[in-house]
Amino acid sequence: MKSVLLIKVAEIPEHGLQVQVDQAEPRYAKILAELAEGQIKSTSGTASFAVSPWPDRVDVEGSLAAKLPASCSRCANTFLQEVERDFLRVFLRSEPEEVSEDLELSSEDLDRDLLPPDKLDLGELLGEEFVLALPNKPLCMESCKGICSGCGAELNEQECSCEPETDHRWASLKGLKLDE
Repeated sequence: MKSVLLIKVAEIPEHGLQVQVDQAEPRYAKILAELAEGQIKSTSGTASFAVSPWPDRVDVEGSLAAKLPASCSRCANTFLQEVERDFLRVFLRSEPEEVSEDLELSSEDLDRDLLPPDKLDLGELLGEEFVLALPNKPLCMESCKGICSGCGAELNEQECSCEPETDHRWASLKGLKLDE
């Protein structure tokens, strides 16, 4: 079965190409399943691409949106993480001119690749962009209090019964009186 995410470079129309996918497309569903770590029944999402050919390059402008199961980095509860990202990837038709080793890369240089000779794989691009869109430390809510390191209480649901730890090295400062 041919995937709409695999495009023959020679067959890209002069006016460009629009591609829309959702979780019904098998390669997209596979990407979502890998990101959801097997919890595919609760994933959903869409992605769109605008492929624009130019004499020296092919631009792929796109956006993705999905809801993926994630574990909160503070309380470890599972929740649906909304992931959204707009992106632009430039595929150069030929190697850029040789440059000196002391050249500093800009952020634009990081979004450039060499165009493959036969097929452009939007599925691979989509997988990379999803990884970049995922937060480093997902939170179920911004105000998540997490888990008490002493008693293990889930602080969003109950109060901790632990006594606050005191550092005896600072005890002598309690008696210090400051003039105001």
